[in-house]
Amino acid sequence: MKISLLSAICIILLTGCASYPVYSETPDNETFVGMATSYIGGSGRVKLRSSEGVACKGKYEQDTSFDGGAVIGNGSFQCDDKRTGNFSFAGNASSGQGAGKLSDGKKFDFYFGDVAIVKSK
Repeated sequence: MKISLLSAICIILLTGCASYPVYSETPDNETFVGMATSYIGGSGRVKLRSSEGVACKGKYEQDTSFDGGAVIGNGSFQCDDKRTGNFSFAGNASSGQGAGKLSDGKKFDFYFGDVAIVKSK
């Protein structure tokens, strides 16, 4: 069954959140995949797992007050191997991209929403 855009918007407004797939990669090809969940009010959470089996989770804040539905934000996370990281991002209601740095010095690029699905293949 297809859900119309209007129905999807109503569901998001009623539940107060939306979830997006996330895909990230470091220059040495360590990948992270998972989900980001945005809440009404601008906060969000992210849960990822690396290609090396490391679990990471964090929080972010986003600003959606721009014309045309643009979104920008930043956040931080910690992994169960003791690494931490910070990131920033930009996008729209369905996808976007960002960059960050892990505490071990590795930089990473990441994608969320529709773009993440394409990049992960």
